[in-house]
Amino acid sequence: MVSSSSSSSYYWRPVILAISVFYATTSIGRVVCFVSTSSSSNVHLRSQLQTTTTRTRTSFIRHLDRNGGRNDDTAFPKKKYNISLLLIDHYDSFTYNLYDMLAQLTVEPPKVVAKDAFDGWKDAFQCLYKDNNNNKEVDGIILSPGPGSPQEQPAFSKEAIRYNPQLPILGVCLGHQLLAMEYGGRVDKAPIPIHGQDHWIIIQPQPQSRQSLQNNRSIDEEQDSTILKNLPFSFRAVRYHSLAATDLPKDTLQVTAMSSDDGVIQGIQHVEFPHYGVQFHPESIGTQHGMELLENFCRLVEKQKLDKEQSSNNTDVDHSPISVQKEDTSSVATNMEETISLPPRFQVFLHEVIKPSSSSSSSVSSETVMEPVEAFEALYGSKSHAIWLDSSSSATTTSGRGTVDIMAAPLSSADIIEYYVKNHQNQNTTTTDVLTRLENELYANGKSATRDLNVVVGHDFRDIETIDDQANLTWPPFDFRGGYLGMLGYDIRYDTQQFLKRQEYAPVDGSSSSTTTTTTARDRDDQGSRQEHHQGDGTTTTTTTTTNSSSIPDAAFFLARQSLVYHHPTSTWFLIGLAEHDCEIDGILEWMQSTSSILTNPTMSKPEMEGYVTEAAKGQKGRKKPLAFVPNRPKSTYQNDISRCHEFIELGESYELCLTNQLEATATNKSNRLSTWDLYRRLRSRNPAPYSAYVQWNLDNPGGGVAATKMPPLSKTPNSFAICSSSPERFMSVKPKKIHPLGPVFLQAEAKPIKGTCARVMPQNNGVIRTDSEIREDDRRARSLEISLKNRAENLMIVDLLRNDMSRVCQVGTVHVAKLMAIESFATVHQMVSTIRGTLSEQTGTTTTTKTPIDLLRASFPGGSMTGAPKMRTMELLEELEEHVSRGPYAGSIGYLSVNFCMDMNIVIRSAVITPSSDGGRKISIGAGGAITALSEREDEYDEMLLKARAVIQAVQEWEEAAMDNPQAEPEAEPEAPTKTDKENTSAFKNRA
Repeated sequence: MVSSSSSSSYYWRPVILAISVFYATTSIGRVVCFVSTSSSSNVHLRSQLQTTTTRTRTSFIRHLDRNGGRNDDTAFPKKKYNISLLLIDHYDSFTYNLYDMLAQLTVEPPKVVAKDAFDGWKDAFQCLYKDNNNNKEVDGIILSPGPGSPQEQPAFSKEAIRYNPQLPILGVCLGHQLLAMEYGGRVDKAPIPIHGQDHWIIIQPQPQSRQSLQNNRSIDEEQDSTILKNLPFSFRAVRYHSLAATDLPKDTLQVTAMSSDDGVIQGIQHVEFPHYGVQFHPESIGTQHGMELLENFCRLVEKQKLDKEQSSNNTDVDHSPISVQKEDTSSVATNMEETISLPPRFQVFLHEVIKPSSSSSSSVSSETVMEPVEAFEALYGSKSHAIWLDSSSSATTTSGRGTVDIMAAPLSSADIIEYYVKNHQNQNTTTTDVLTRLENELYANGKSATRDLNVVVGHDFRDIETIDDQANLTWPPFDFRGGYLGMLGYDIRYDTQQFLKRQEYAPVDGSSSSTTTTTTARDRDDQGSRQEHHQGDGTTTTTTTTTNSSSIPDAAFFLARQSLVYHHPTSTWFLIGLAEHDCEIDGILEWMQSTSSILTNPTMSKPEMEGYVTEAAKGQKGRKKPLAFVPNRPKSTYQNDISRCHEFIELGESYELCLTNQLEATATNKSNRLSTWDLYRRLRSRNPAPYSAYVQWNLDNPGGGVAATKMPPLSKTPNSFAICSSSPERFMSVKPKKIHPLGPVFLQAEAKPIKGTCARVMPQNNGVIRTDSEIREDDRRARSLEISLKNRAENLMIVDLLRNDMSRVCQVGTVHVAKLMAIESFATVHQMVSTIRGTLSEQTGTTTTTKTPIDLLRASFPGGSMTGAPKMRTMELLEELEEHVSRGPYAGSIGYLSVNFCMDMNIVIRSAVITPSSDGGRKISIGAGGAITALSEREDEYDEMLLKARAVIQAVQEWEEAAMDNPQAEPEAEPEAPTKTDKENTSAFKNRA
């Protein structure tokens, strides 16, 4: 692949430009292209931002297996260092990348403590390190990156430097700036903000230090005392900083490295103390030789520790790490071996639907079974609660949930969970947060995953074969085994962020300045009374009775005891039933038999989905105006918000902010004649995507059944809503994997963030097939996206962020990037997608380690592609910019949590949320936005926001237009009872279409 630049790009202004291209081959033989550009200009800052930093390359990243996790091509550490490290976290989104790399180098992983966990170093030392007989003490300190300036940091971080002159300390980015400031340097704005870009770092030759001269050390010995030992003279490293150290006192600090293009100090070292700083990020996936740098630091720490032990004459008083217990917010057993004797909560039954007249080994032909869209309407159309996880673009997808559809409805109200963050945060409430509730239901108290899969075979549905579900991971061809289906709204972030703070001993519940905004969005929305529904397990499900759209639950799940799975590659239906007690087995077998009969005897004609688009498009010609969407914040405000994002970035408060807006419209009463189900069918036809979903929640139940032709209407109850999502983005998945057929099973976590979007060329002639010129232009747009500096920087930042989130819970050394910045094409857009994987848990025999999909959600929700970085501080800034308007389900996640520890959750984008309006109509809200970086342009970002919402807006407009053109249609609120014949059903279906 050879990259080329476009002469029409606005980046190429009258500047001096040099381009060098060279090739390299990865470990799997793939040839990639490196592009390096540099320029100079004397124009204003924004022009400088677009030219002098126009340096990008396709990073040289090996294809790593599950034992990977490295960000360079060097050998793994040859030894483990027996040292005790303290990692002070400044609430950065890359801290745990440092943690993971250091844990690979040390016998015991570093202890991570938040910057505001203690009032000062003495308090921290008293709590973390007390006199005992272990003869150990903290051997080294790492000061993490983070948002803000060093002047704003709490006393704990500063005193860690002041009180430990002889203790090895490594500062990264913000930590580097803290060291510079503490030793008399100045920290001010850098020439230009640089985030997510890799630059050449040049190591500076060093004079012999004053300490070396006093100790008569040689030059070789002096070089051994630097963290840059054995690194090449120049290498590429990723930078994330808007501030920089300058005016360093030469008699105190030495400059060890600088950036080649702008001359910013990138490395410092104290002339006497073992204190080191680097402005660049050694832990980034795009930095070369990051592991060697950290290993050099560990080597120096160990050397000083050994020297101290040899020279110490007083061993009576020592300081040794003690175990500080974190708050146990999880009820998962700490040792699964102790609980494996307990039976799992559910028995799993599975049936592959077969032809009644065929042998049991042949699956049903796709011509004789219902399509998923027919099956959902026939089997779940009359349900008040139902979810379809839809792989509507399965024809172009080869793996993952994009090949499987899952649909289900709850069997009873006891299986439904609705959760509101505001009520949980109320100090007087006894509610359990939703993730803990799900954890208790699925995995806690010895509820281990079952290895037995009961396969129901034969036409009489009475023959059951029990197989080892882990023996062969190729059948059934999907991971879902029944469990919870549902939605996590964006505001679950309040729970997850407080959980993560507790892991680092930080103050929560508003006791720290960093949590002062955790309830503002909910304060604005919460206008009703609380109702608590007590469950049998002692936990509480809470609902709120309000009359506005804010009453949509922050999380909504139900237990799918009976579910349907459609495997697209083989056009095969599978039925899954969960039996909690033996007495439920007969009911599951009867359900399987009746449902199989329905699926293999379709009575409704297949819907002509093309008609949903073409008929509405024809109707638009005679319509005065389509349904108008109004942004929650108008264009001028949104563009001002972008300018404010730039200010936050220049002040070092954030690297990237994913700014969003809500586009809102209210459909008239006439649109009530068509259901939200009809809207979803239009959306999936117009914009098919592999992680689509349709959620109908608390809709009025007309009492229909298989023959029902009307979907239930939105209820007048306040928490009635529907979500029509055509999401192309996976948030997180967990699935079983094996390295070798005879090897152990392990759980692999995967994230697929999207950052970088451009519109595809849509065929103009017949609306179906692109011409040769359109194909060339479409390909040019994809290639332009691939080499875009701005989009690559955005994507790299989110990749590093998700590596950080996954490293909190995945096994040390297993988090790796399988694909970096790949271009994937969907119906209307090209997008830049990366894939990050890590080993969540090892399973050997009937035992498993303690990490579950719930732990992964706590560590990573909400998805970094919808927040920016650093996540915690950036979300606070976004809440202010977005005027404390809750995003609701948008930017959250829809998917499943399976009883076998598997999970697949999407990112809720390209979606419409529909709720009842006060006049009896429909309120439609579409969230959209984009990542704002230092390279973002106000006009471009607003246009990108509209582009992302375009397909959903057009589907809604066609849906509403069809209602206007069909005034004779019967109102949805008065559906007919299911007494029509199949012929009448078919006719009614065609009339509605």
